[in-house]
Amino acid sequence: MAHVANKRVTLDEIWPELEGGLDQLIHNLNKGFPRDQWVKLYSNVYNYCTTSRPPTAPRATVSGSSSAAKSASGANFVGEELYNRLCDFLRKHMRDLLKVAETKMDEALLQYYSVEWERYTTAMKYISHIFQYLNRHWIKREADDGKKEVYEVYTLALVIWRDHMFHPLRQRLTSSLLALVELERNSEQINTVLVKAVINGYVNLGLNKEKPKEATLQVYKEFFEDEFLKATDTYYNAESTQFIAVNSVADFMKKVEVRLGEEVRRVQQYLHASTEPELISKCEKVLIEKHLDTMWNEFQHLLEDDKIDDLTRMYTLLSRIPRGLDPLRTTLERHVQNVGLQAVQTNGPASINDPKLYVETLLRVYKKYNDLVTGAFRSDSGFVASLDKACRKFINDNAVTTAAKSTSKSPELLARFTDLLLKRARRTPRRARWNNFSTMSWWSSNT
Repeated sequence: MAHVANKRVTLDEIWPELEGGLDQLIHNLNKGFPRDQWVKLYSNVYNYCTTSRPPTAPRATVSGSSSAAKSASGANFVGEELYNRLCDFLRKHMRDLLKVAETKMDEALLQYYSVEWERYTTAMKYISHIFQYLNRHWIKREADDGKKEVYEVYTLALVIWRDHMFHPLRQRLTSSLLALVELERNSEQINTVLVKAVINGYVNLGLNKEKPKEATLQVYKEFFEDEFLKATDTYYNAESTQFIAVNSVADFMKKVEVRLGEEVRRVQQYLHASTEPELISKCEKVLIEKHLDTMWNEFQHLLEDDKIDDLTRMYTLLSRIPRGLDPLRTTLERHVQNVGLQAVQTNGPASINDPKLYVETLLRVYKKYNDLVTGAFRSDSGFVASLDKACRKFINDNAVTTAAKSTSKSPELLARFTDLLLKRARRTPRRARWNNFSTMSWWSSNT
């Protein structure tokens, strides 16, 4: 690398060529950039930065303002004027881009913003290498001296884009993004690649002032996610209220199930992963919690009609809500008890002297609802407890025990039925014997 030791290299000497190269990189990088030109620009920056300067030059800021002369004990190295000149160049580029952006709306604005963002950030990676000597020396020493307004060149580029391009457009950008999301929620096809590209820009602009090299989600959350969640609340409040007013609860639950799946996929397609918990929580409140009473009231009808798929869906949805299943457990206990009592009542007095009829009647009720609890309700401990309480009640106090005027009638019939099983045990295959005795074990625990 050539170093001019005896002659001071001035900024005015190197800037015209440097500016031309920067302009070419930003506007025409896709046409290629000769290596020898890149080396020449790097050499110009190096030669300028390695030339000593008077200690009275002003201190740089991103805004281009200057302060009083710095003492010789500070980071007194050549680079400040070059840094400021680069700031001016990038700000001018922002003004040019913004002027065009002001003429565009909706998806056309997003397309323009996305293309220019990609072009700019790609070019700035190359430009940052050209200014590598400035990064390693003058900028590093300024940062070491606590100058938080001085950034490495690539970070500087993001700061300038954020302040002079993004902030003037942010409301229009966010509104355009939300409009596309609503179109997708209304079953229309949208350009998800475009949405993802623009949203990634929000994420990448979250710069940590204390640690510039570390990214935060502040820009994304403040200027997109907050507005997105508000729009989500508004959209699903309106849709759910209208839908459930003209459709069955079963159809509403299917709709909710579909919507929750769509929102998860939406995060995976183009939102930041950190949005998912808050988004799903918002949807659960609007789509499920708001309509709890309606679903609770429907549960009894689903039990009566043996709608297993709908019962499974209701359990899955309500398990998302704190205490959302509590009324269902109470309803199940009451329902199973009534079904058991009715089954015994239907058999009439014949059950008193027919242990096989009596026990098999009660076991049929138990098996039906045990299958429901272990299947649709996933062996939920609360539903298991409700089933056991219901069985205990209708086994120990029913039409047969009342007619016999004895609370020990159920154990008596159980003993006689067990005796019948034992007498047939030698003629019964081992697996069948095991199933029968397992059933009796449960029976014994509930009498």
